[in-house]
Amino acid sequence: MRSFHKKVRHYYWFTTSFVKKNLRSIIISFVAAFFGIVFIINFFPLFNSLVFSSRKVTGLIGQYPVQSPPAEIAQLISIPLITTDQKGELQPVLANSWEVLNDGKLYRFHLKTDLFWYDKKRFKATDIAYSFQDVTIKAIDDYTIDFNLKQPLTIFPIYLAKPVLKLPLIGIGGQYEVQSYVADKNILKSVSLSPNKQGLPYLIYNFYKT
Repeated sequence: MRSFHKKVRHYYWFTTSFVKKNLRSIIISFVAAFFGIVFIINFFPLFNSLVFSSRKVTGLIGQYPVQSPPAEIAQLISIPLITTDQKGELQPVLANSWEVLNDGKLYRFHLKTDLFWYDKKRFKATDIAYSFQDVTIKAIDDYTIDFNLKQPLTIFPIYLAKPVLKLPLIGIGGQYEVQSYVADKNILKSVSLSPNKQGLPYLIYNFYKT
């Protein structure tokens, strides 16, 4: 029994002495481990998608400004105001509804109110940056936007079936979002896309002049 107590006291004093001598290192290690766990919890999904997801690298020929990426990329990272179904009929996407006024020269769109861009900011009418010749665009309020045409054009809504984007390459509702991009004098050199759904590959686009 005495031998047992001696061993206990021996280990106690050894442990106490070790802690006193290495207290600073122990605290630093504990803090580092804590932040390491926090980092893994917050960034593991991104790390997992980058390292373990399959990758697909695509080369595209052409020069595209940051504000106007090729349709192939735009369609992956965002969605339009409206789209056409298999029957060729117009269906709302970002828009809730629309109406034609002023003898076909005014198209008024009412937007959905519960949508957010990938930068976590709420989607509003003032974010829409379409540019059409002979068309004046005006946000009436946060969720109503007017397209005023000089002349009636019954097929005009079809032009709104292209993805809505805001700078820099921020989309809404797409299968992918831009993880990073490289540009030189506002011309895209490469774009990396991270999937928003499991099972999709990580995409990398490289751009070439010719």
